[in-house]
Amino acid sequence: MAVSRRRFLGLLGGAVGASVVGATGVVGLDGRLRHTLEDEWAYADGPDLSLPSSGAQIVSGSLDSRFMHREVGWAYSLPAKVKPRAIVLSLYGKGANQFAAFDNLHLPDAAASVGAPLAIASADGGADNYWHERANGTDAHAMLVHEFVPLLIGRLGALPFALHGYSMGGYGALLAAERGVKPKGGSFFKGVAASSPALWTEAGETAPGAFDGAEDFYANDVFTGVDALRSLGVRLDCGTLDPFYQATHQLSELMTWPHISVFRRWATHTSGFWRSVAPAQMRFLAAACGVR
Repeated sequence: MAVSRRRFLGLLGGAVGASVVGATGVVGLDGRLRHTLEDEWAYADGPDLSLPSSGAQIVSGSLDSRFMHREVGWAYSLPAKVKPRAIVLSLYGKGANQFAAFDNLHLPDAAASVGAPLAIASADGGADNYWHERANGTDAHAMLVHEFVPLLIGRLGALPFALHGYSMGGYGALLAAERGVKPKGGSFFKGVAASSPALWTEAGETAPGAFDGAEDFYANDVFTGVDALRSLGVRLDCGTLDPFYQATHQLSELMTWPHISVFRRWATHTSGFWRSVAPAQMRFLAAACGVR
């Protein structure tokens, strides 16, 4: 059942009251760590995480999308020397494209650094479409699920799928994770990891162009569908100086195990931060897909 806006605010207050707040984290009543606050000065605005090249092969191409009404570019990586055992669908942030996962975040290298045999895949959903159906007639979410995912299955086989995203793509990944949950239980996506997801709690707070008005916002609101996120593994990473910190923290409070959230003190909305958390995210997603 979806959570209404009024119900959301009530649940948020209850979730805070049902947790024990410690010096470095919040522990649920089941005794398991729910989210942590870490000191990490290095990635406030500082040096990027540098990983050795994994030698992953990048394959790219395009598909004729009926949901985007144009040719859509795509790319995926194949780990060196081993066969992929799961596929991570990565959604990029505003102004980027399908190559951001490889050229900017270096996700294949991050996966290799933690011994996770993952294929990383991304498709061009538009520079600022926010990964949902828009009034302009495009639907980047439908393109991903109904066109790109079948293409990947045809090429790589019926492997487990997980989701990753940052900023605009972090929002899109969480939305796709919610919509991948089946009515009778289970989920197509085994887990989701979102870095600094572009989340707002009210329609009037959103960035220009992110939604086509209040009705569009509430129809595609991650908070409204948060119940679905409770049925799969969710990892949230965000800096305390990030503009989306408060909303991300509120979403974290609404979820239960097996989710985990890590909030870096002093970290901001930068690619350096997103690179710094990528290895831990790839390890988390591999485990969610049953890859040990």
